Amino acid sequence: RDIGVTGVQTCALPIYSYEDILPAFSREIIMVSVARIYMEAGQFQDAQAMFERYFNIKEVNKSSPVYFVQRLLHAICYFELGQFSLVESSLRSVQRLLHRADQLGPFQRLFVKFLTKLPKAVNSSDILTLLEKTRNELVDMASRSDQNRILEYYHFIPWLDSKIQERDFQEVVQEYLSTEAG
Repeated sequence: RDIGVTGVQTCALPIYSYEDILPAFSREIIMVSVARIYMEAGQFQDAQAMFERYFNIKEVNKSSPVYFVQRLLHAICYFELGQFSLVESSLRSVQRLLHRADQLGPFQRLFVKFLTKLPKAVNSSDILTLLEKTRNELVDMASRSDQNRILEYYHFIPWLDSKIQERDFQEVVQEYLSTEAG
């Protein structure tokens, strides 16, 4: 956790002083990578701020699949920060963009549905059921090569596992990566 965030603070953040001369694509890559590092370190406020910077780049391709994943990750930040009304607002925006771009694939449909239902779950049993159902569907989806790439982009399954098991997200990611490597 500390190594990634320290790396961001010593390497990536100083690059922003050159932001005006960096090509838009380079800025996108840096901001998205930094936001993911913050999320995986549990620093959702910092990740949210980085996503906001990313969304404000004029040249960002708002119809690309990468952009949609960033919007979903941004909604996860709102959820983690307990800002449930912003989760719903963010998801409505994502759904409009996805429908407009005709890119509402199986993963996007599943995750938007999950994030829409999550703040409305009444008790811990309902939340656990929703988390487990979504996780099982994602695991099934991961076995299909056409959907596997998007699941590799961010640790969606370990994030769900961390919620189900009530464990630290970073700890679950490390366990997941060591299992994959071994």
